[in-house]
This record gives sequence, C-alpha cells and structure tokens, in this order.
Amino acid sequence: MTTLPDISYLDSARTEGELKTGFYGPQLDVIKELPGGGESISTLAISSGSITPTAATHLVETEGSASTDDLSIIDVTNMPEGRYLRIRIVDDSREVVLIHEAGGTGQISLINSQNMTLSSTKKWVTLCRVGTSWVEINSTIVFSDLTLIDPVKYHRAFIPTISGTSSASERVTLSMPQMSVAVGNDLVVFDSDFTIDTSSTSNWDDSTYATAANRAGKDFYIYVHSGGVILSANSTIPTGYTATNSRK
Repeated sequence: MTTLPDISYLDSARTEGELKTGFYGPQLDVIKELPGGGESISTLAISSGSITPTAATHLVETEGSASTDDLSIIDVTNMPEGRYLRIRIVDDSREVVLIHEAGGTGQISLINSQNMTLSSTKKWVTLCRVGTSWVEINSTIVFSDLTLIDPVKYHRAFIPTISGTSSASERVTLSMPQMSVAVGNDLVVFDSDFTIDTSSTSNWDDSTYATAANRAGKDFYIYVHSGGVILSANSTIPTGYTATNSRK
C-alpha cells in the first residue's frame, strides 16, 4: 500500500511534476486504498492460512474454494502500522475461521480472545495493525451469531382472545397482540396486533381443524415459529416442527 509523503518533502523547491508524483499523487492513492475510497473490492484467497492485503477492504476466499478454512496470518508487508483493514467472506457457503493469536508476525488478536467464524457475507470485521499484529476494532453483529441468555421468556401486549361474539366470523377469529418471542436463537417480533382466522387451513398444522365441528370439545395451542404463527392440537410441539424452531 502507498505510504503518505512526509511534510518535509515541501521544504525544498519542487516542480509541478514533482508535486504531482511525490506529494499529491501518493495522497490520492492512499485515499483510494481506504474504505469508501472508490476502488473496487478485490478478493484474496487464503494460502496456507495466510493472506496478503493490498488495500483497506478485501473479500476473503477459502483456499481452493473449500467449505471452510482457517485464517491465521494477515501479512503486514503492504500495510503500515496503524492502518485499518476490513474483511468479509465471499459466500455464505464457504466460511472462514479467524484464528486468535496463532503466533508470529501478522497474527490476529480478537476481542473475545477466541476464534471467530465468518459464516455470513453480512458480517464484516475491522482490524488495525498494531506492531506486527492485527487487533480487532469491531465486527458486524449478525443475529444468527447471538445466543439468547434466557430463551423461555417472551413479551406480549395482551392475552390472545377471540375478536368478538356479535358475528360468526368474530367468534372464529383470534385477536393476537404485538409481541416478541424467543424461538431457538431467533427473536420473532410481531410489531403490531394481528388476527388469526381459525377457519383457514393455512393456520393449522392439521388442516382438518379448520372445520369448526372438528374442534368441538378439544384444547388447542398457539405456537410461534420463524415464519409466523401456527395452531395445533398438540400440547408440546406442532406437527412438522421441532422444539428448536417453535415455541408455545
């Protein structure tokens, strides 16, 4: 990468050509190399656990397009001390594991002192060269990376109830509240009140219960899943779902 010229370069008389090539030109080159500088983002393929960046932003590809690969060393040759580097993977199907402090010049020091897996193109990691190491400054939070501390809790604005009793359609329609429910490691959010038509087969795990006569005298349960809500006669897990991807 380009090194900024020292201000002392101007202490001597310079021609217009010298200023272009020795002072202003390098400054423009550095700006282009920085994030958002206008240069296209190039891809670096891992080779024996290492990459050699030439700009401040790169995509990282696994060696031989393998499904997973370790990145232990980021070569510092082209990156002056204090320079920032942003990286992400090329494809969600080819994850890269950043190895924490593998040792040697170009090692990566991560905030949590443990390896970091990049498995989403939405996740960027920003590093800064400090000495001969790369120190993590921050990384994009991808929700799938999070683990809910207490996944049994949920919040709702009111208790679900029938919409009313004045008409047949009201008596078979459930009024559902604005709510947020933890389902596995996902937080499913309903940001406004909504209704569920119990006579619609799409709202049941067993379509026979969309017929009112088949529901007579039975208990039913409301489950939340990542795609919405499903009704079921099962008291533990709705048909077609698991305890991980649904919650009563």
